[in-house]
Amino acid sequence: MADDAGEKALSAIKRFGAPWRAALLDHAHSLAEEARYAAVIWIVVAFAAGIGGYFALSREPPVLVSLIPALTFAVAAWRRPAGVSRLSLALLSAVAAGIAWSSMMAMWRQAPLLERRIGPAAVTGEVISMEERTRGEVRLVIGVRYIEGLAAEETPHKIRLSVRTEIGDVTPGRRVQSRAILWPPKPPSLPGDYDFSRELYFRQIGALGVAISPVTATADGADADADADAGFRARTERLRLAISARLKAAIPGDAKFIADALVTGFQGAIPAPVVDAMRNAGLAHLLSISGLHMAMVTGIVFFTLRAMLALIEPWALKYPIKKWAAALSIIAAYFYLLISGLQVPAERSFIMASLVLIAVILDRQAISLRMVALAGLALLALSPVSLVSISFQMSFAAVTALVAFYEYMRQRRRAATERPATGMAGKLALALAGVLVSTLVAEAAIAPAALFYFGNVPLLGVAANAVAIPLTGSLIMPLLILGIVAMPFGLEAWPLALAGKTIQLVIDIAAWISSFDKAMVHAPAMPFAAYLALIAGGVWLVAWRSRIRLLGVAPLLLGVALTVFARPADVFVAGEGNLAAVRLADGSYALTPGRAQKWERDRIAQWSAKETTTWPDHGASSDRWLSCDGLGCVYRPSSGHVVTLPKHTDALADDCRRADVLVADLWLPRACVGPQIKIGRRERRDNGGYALWLEADEVRVETVGDRRNGRPWGRRLGGEGQSNSRRHSHESGNP
Repeated sequence: MADDAGEKALSAIKRFGAPWRAALLDHAHSLAEEARYAAVIWIVVAFAAGIGGYFALSREPPVLVSLIPALTFAVAAWRRPAGVSRLSLALLSAVAAGIAWSSMMAMWRQAPLLERRIGPAAVTGEVISMEERTRGEVRLVIGVRYIEGLAAEETPHKIRLSVRTEIGDVTPGRRVQSRAILWPPKPPSLPGDYDFSRELYFRQIGALGVAISPVTATADGADADADADAGFRARTERLRLAISARLKAAIPGDAKFIADALVTGFQGAIPAPVVDAMRNAGLAHLLSISGLHMAMVTGIVFFTLRAMLALIEPWALKYPIKKWAAALSIIAAYFYLLISGLQVPAERSFIMASLVLIAVILDRQAISLRMVALAGLALLALSPVSLVSISFQMSFAAVTALVAFYEYMRQRRRAATERPATGMAGKLALALAGVLVSTLVAEAAIAPAALFYFGNVPLLGVAANAVAIPLTGSLIMPLLILGIVAMPFGLEAWPLALAGKTIQLVIDIAAWISSFDKAMVHAPAMPFAAYLALIAGGVWLVAWRSRIRLLGVAPLLLGVALTVFARPADVFVAGEGNLAAVRLADGSYALTPGRAQKWERDRIAQWSAKETTTWPDHGASSDRWLSCDGLGCVYRPSSGHVVTLPKHTDALADDCRRADVLVADLWLPRACVGPQIKIGRRERRDNGGYALWLEADEVRVETVGDRRNGRPWGRRLGGEGQSNSRRHSHESGNP
């Protein structure tokens, strides 16, 4: 009886559990199917994570340390049957491959870096590129042949030279000579700031400088055209400059500089007030050639060519004119890439546009997340450093979010029973709604990057883009394309003039919107961990199609929480000059007096999202945290630490006895052993800028050198300095 009862109970449990087991199996099957769909996306994400990990390291990793695991995991994944374990091994292989590939690219791009300021010195080399800047300045990138006073092995491959002197018959490809003052690429002045020297390293630019004599072509007339590759680049740059000159001759006012930026990528001559207005109105993305511009150009060319071919009835009936138009559009996109200066954002956009058009030729779905992932993979393989560039992160965030959103909407439309309105009014309403929704999605996607890098978000950007993007796509870009096509015939005047008037309208709209007090929302600096959490949550949301995507909300909330509760640094010390800043009770910063180092002052104000003040010559701040006299200042925040900031050596003896932290634009004697942390000229030479968090029981320190001293682009900073001890106990005295 007991056995019969047990069997009946077990049977009942099985019957009861059958629906649940079926549901779980169905869910597992659908999840596995979705994982197969998203595998390409996640492998690219893992490769990008490996690249990001490489750039986050404080020391250069040996290539084999990551290359061997990459190959090992790849072989293991290949031998394993399809499933979760195979995907996991592939992801591990992709992460290791990202680290290994970045390390190899850094080795291949290694070139001499100038170690010290030199000059005036004679410089000879070929002009690689030239760009007009504001106030009559011309910026040259020169492939160096000779620099006076430097041995061949010390000579940088390329230098970037600012020219305000007379410039002779100089064009790209010509060999030129001048006398110049040169200096090494500068590291970030403050921890957390963007490292432009890393970007220059991967471009093999080993020195910056300014010409102090006229730049002239050499007497022998040698140029780069003798080398086929260099000659092609030189001819392309000359064509680019010629188009730029014709554009600016045909368009009056500030509009000509924006037209030049839209076509040739030259942005340096755009007046600062126009740049500020466009940025505050959320239209700065229009100034840099990106996916939007490439999509407009290829779209205009594709639909125009297809319409023209359709007019030839025998061809339209017999041949695949759609594929012909797509192939010709790729050629047009490549021409646009060439005349835009082969900049990284333009290269990225060209790869994406080409993949879309190739998909059209192959009768495949043209736009999908996997296509975006493959475009990202191609660009990261060509240039791993682009991952850490602001333009890459913002552009790919916007494109990925838009593609994911429209894939979702496409699925919803397939399931819908009602069709959208097809009348003229309905189509116009849908088009306007599409622009507004696209702008909202793109703005939401780039908001984390805008907050992390710039500390602000344009609040009225949706309204500005709702007007500016249709004007750019329907009038400005078509007219500029027509003007370029008409240039060989000398007929570009009227289309370019009309394009200029439309661009001026966009400038006026930007100026009007940016005039509102709340046009730009400012926020305190976002911690890097918060930024990573927001990226992880965003990637998770867009990569999956089922409800599992909702798990991405958790890291998004974590990122928001980390941002809200972030504690900014209490003390900043710039790597050069005498700039220091201390945080007051209201969260604002008080800075050393003076107007020098404007970039650093603006960055500190940006990070705090508050107006900065200057130290009093004598007296104290309103909260009494900072007090100054003729010998220097003393900072006593609520943590109880004593930070002294002496102006003269006369104050050092007293400050060395009483200070927990001593900061001075002086050479500090080694006998000064009292402070837990000393930051003088020697320490800043070795470690660059400092950021300090004064906590109740310790002082946490970050320096620019922490992430640079062991990297190939960071060789200019000196030794390790004292900052190797990242935390200093408040009770321990000397570290």
